[in-house]
Amino acid sequence: MLDDYFSGLWMRFSTNSYPTDWINLEIGIAMGCTISPILFVMAMEVILKAAEDGAGPTNLGGGCYMPPLKAFIDDTTIICSKEDETRRMLERLEVLMTWCRMKFQPKKSRSLSVRKVEAIEAKINKFTRRWLGVPPGLTDVAMYCRKAKLRLPLKSILEEYKCGKARLLSMLEDSEDPVVKTVQPTITTGKK
Repeated sequence: MLDDYFSGLWMRFSTNSYPTDWINLEIGIAMGCTISPILFVMAMEVILKAAEDGAGPTNLGGGCYMPPLKAFIDDTTIICSKEDETRRMLERLEVLMTWCRMKFQPKKSRSLSVRKVEAIEAKINKFTRRWLGVPPGLTDVAMYCRKAKLRLPLKSILEEYKCGKARLLSMLEDSEDPVVKTVQPTITTGKK
């Protein structure tokens, strides 16, 4: 029944000046077709379940586990604890996509290693601590505890804020950009 329905699917487009010739729709989802999106989501679910086969849930720590694949229509996210698990999952998905005559779009694909994010976060945390004048031996518990008696040097924060605001003001006033010159953004400086 589905084969008969999709084998005779023809489309044509109209512009202001002329309509196009009739085109046999061989691939894709017909706009306005009620059954195509449902079939696509069902097919994607079969592909994702086949890709998940053999892969266990990802341990996020603290007894929290998450399935290795999360998807919304055709957007898929792979969450794995180890690099080799991620590689195996990608290879499995690639085989399945080839079998289904679908393909990934490398321009739209992104990857993010949490280890790299943690390293960047640690570096930012280190500079923030140095900027605040916090001793290097101070733990995160003391830093972020709500009941701690830690006194941060707020004058240095205020001074840095004032310098940043003055820098922004001079940059906008001396801007060569015609849009910035015509708009003349207002910055409240606290002057009376």
